[in-house]
Amino acid sequence: LITGIGVDAVFVFEDFWEQGARFRKSDTRLVYVFVQAGKSCLATSMTTAVSFLANLESVLQPLREFGLFMGLCVLFAFVLVLLVVPSMM
Repeated sequence: LITGIGVDAVFVFEDFWEQGARFRKSDTRLVYVFVQAGKSCLATSMTTAVSFLANLESVLQPLREFGLFMGLCVLFAFVLVLLVVPSMM
């Protein structure tokens, strides 16, 4: 599940990188990618993480632990994409 979420974010960043081809300077292009793709991925990652973290209200301990683990994994995947993807562009 986390692999799919992380790969989706990578594809979003790559798509905005292609759209930013009109910029001559690579640093301007990278800023464009981070602003545009970062906002999109932040919104989707936050809503996904919050939906998993909502399981913390469950009375079932395994469901609470799953929600906490997956919520943190989604946030970590977003941070990891922000740190790793620029080095590949």
